[in-house]
Amino acid sequence: MNYPDDTSHIKKWFFKSRTEIDNICLKKYNDFKEKFKDYNVNIPKYADIEKTKLYFCYQLTHFCDIKRLKSQVVECAIVLYNRFYLKEIILEYDPRILIFTCIILAIKLEGYGRLYKMNEFFSDIDINLDKVLEHENIVCSSLNFELNFLYTKECIFYIKSKFLNYINKYINKDNEIQNSFENICNKIYVNTSDDCLKIIENFFITFTYTPAQIALYCFVNNIKINFNIVNADKFILEFITNNNQILFQKLKNKIDELHIKYKDHLDLRNTFDDENTTRQIGETLDMCIDIYEILRKKKSSKKSRKKKFNSENPTQNESTKKIDVK
Repeated sequence: MNYPDDTSHIKKWFFKSRTEIDNICLKKYNDFKEKFKDYNVNIPKYADIEKTKLYFCYQLTHFCDIKRLKSQVVECAIVLYNRFYLKEIILEYDPRILIFTCIILAIKLEGYGRLYKMNEFFSDIDINLDKVLEHENIVCSSLNFELNFLYTKECIFYIKSKFLNYINKYINKDNEIQNSFENICNKIYVNTSDDCLKIIENFFITFTYTPAQIALYCFVNNIKINFNIVNADKFILEFITNNNQILFQKLKNKIDELHIKYKDHLDLRNTFDDENTTRQIGETLDMCIDIYEILRKKKSSKKSRKKKFNSENPTQNESTKKIDVK
């Protein structure tokens, strides 16, 4: 196995461009519009749906921050959320429910399930916990139970170890100064972890950049902010690419791309608490809620017809039961 290229994370959930992802999402959107063309209901614009999707991913990370969940749990929840909405669409699945479903799944997947009682964990918010839990199987099935991810955490740890090697080689080793440098390194590590969580909120970045590329960008960006005596290019060339000029240039290009996209993401993210933005999101969500109600009635009607059919065909129903017993 060629790691990480042969992992499902790269083979099945990684795309060469935003256009590929947009095409997938646009097709789902247009198919849904076609399916609902005979209903008297307003369907939100595609751009508004994408913005609402990002807004609720922001709410997911905000809630996790309030609950002080570990970074790997938060990252897992974000990846679950974004992958689900690559497969599905918020016109069919309510993001107000899905963010909490993904958080619960992430807590379980990362091995922290025994530390939390769900009723207590969600006691301070108005949420139908039964609905949240019902969606666990929906999420897992939609992702074909592909629940193993590559994380930025391991990449950050590796980059930090390389950065300490750089400091030991090129920076003064005076004990007092070295202690100060270690404190700066720890600050860079923490800030990098926080930045990685913010950047993967972005739906398109999640699927077009690897966790290693994201971690390297965030780490280098924090070096430039907090440790400007360091030659970041020299660090990448010598300690990350082992003086491979071609690989170095590729990474530099990725870092430059991510810097622009991260800035755009933060600019949009910073509007999410504005009155105008929350009003727009609310209007989009109101249209979605009308659609959810239609879908609920359709599902209920289908169940009623099935129940009626079973009651009118007791012999066939009994035969089915016998088969089920076997």
